[in-house]
Amino acid sequence: MKKKLVIIIAVVILVYVGVFLVKKHKTAQNVLPSEQIFDQHETLTDLTKLEMVSAGSYTGSVSSGGHTRSYTIHIPKEYTTTQKYALVFLFHGGSGNGKIPTTLIGGASFLKDSGMEVKADSSGFIVVAPDALEGNWNDGRGTTNTEKEGIDDVQFVRDMLTALEKKYAIDPKKIYAAGISNGGMFSHRLACEAPDIIAAIGPVSSAIPKPIMSTCTSKVAMVGIQGTEDPFVSFDGSVSEKMKRISGNGGAVAGAIETMNLWATNNQCSLTPTITALPVIVSDGTSVQKYSFSGCSTSGAVSYYVINGMGHAWPGGMMSAKKQMVQVISGPTSGNLNTPDVLWEFFSAHPHL
Repeated sequence: MKKKLVIIIAVVILVYVGVFLVKKHKTAQNVLPSEQIFDQHETLTDLTKLEMVSAGSYTGSVSSGGHTRSYTIHIPKEYTTTQKYALVFLFHGGSGNGKIPTTLIGGASFLKDSGMEVKADSSGFIVVAPDALEGNWNDGRGTTNTEKEGIDDVQFVRDMLTALEKKYAIDPKKIYAAGISNGGMFSHRLACEAPDIIAAIGPVSSAIPKPIMSTCTSKVAMVGIQGTEDPFVSFDGSVSEKMKRISGNGGAVAGAIETMNLWATNNQCSLTPTITALPVIVSDGTSVQKYSFSGCSTSGAVSYYVINGMGHAWPGGMMSAKKQMVQVISGPTSGNLNTPDVLWEFFSAHPHL
């Protein structure tokens, strides 16, 4: 009797153990797929490091060279993390910042008044307007306070790009730079010293600083816009006394032809441009000639819009409300060219190959 009881107890124990093992096995099978999906999701997140944000403008900051540097970024309508977007750096003029521009340009916000916010929305790219320390970029003239103090703005752009790429869906082959005046000069320097990240530049009412010309050999596509009556950045490269008096920066800046030829040479283009007169849209005393350099290397291209009769201005955009006040200081603008359209048409055609 005792022997039978022992056997029964043993059988019962074995049955319970068997049921327990089967349930454990089934539970493991049920859990495994979800664990695998979780692991894959985590890996995907680590690789992309993207942040889903709504369209609009946001302020941000990044640490660079021991300073906290600020910027305003505009995310276009219908932004999604399922595709990559071009990024345009937009550099304000001297004595301004990305939100409040130099008084030579006017308007409450350079990012908005330049028309680049609207263009970013309609064409689907990201635009970021950084702020210079003390209102000026280290553009290579050797005269701005930031250059005298050793501020490395090229490194700032690199640091900012690294930070932005961790948050937004940016196409590394479609990174561009544009700017006006001091900001345009800095875009030249950026192209000279960071051709690995910058595919094309669009300096407006500016030219390349002479001190950096001899060491600038990079092949970066360039589209320029410059007025013949600019009192601050002389079209012929002569010293601007007005710039010295008002901005205190001055410095040696190349003329428009020198600037064109440098980039045409760097990009292995023909040095004899085709000059085309563009249609006159409005009779405001200005006219536009486009200088196109052909036969460039695969990744290079050079175009230059010379606006006869225009002063120190950003033609087009949304700055018309301040036009009369600005013209007293910097000369007339032009209604015969839209800068955001020109810049984006050129940029979108010239990514890094």
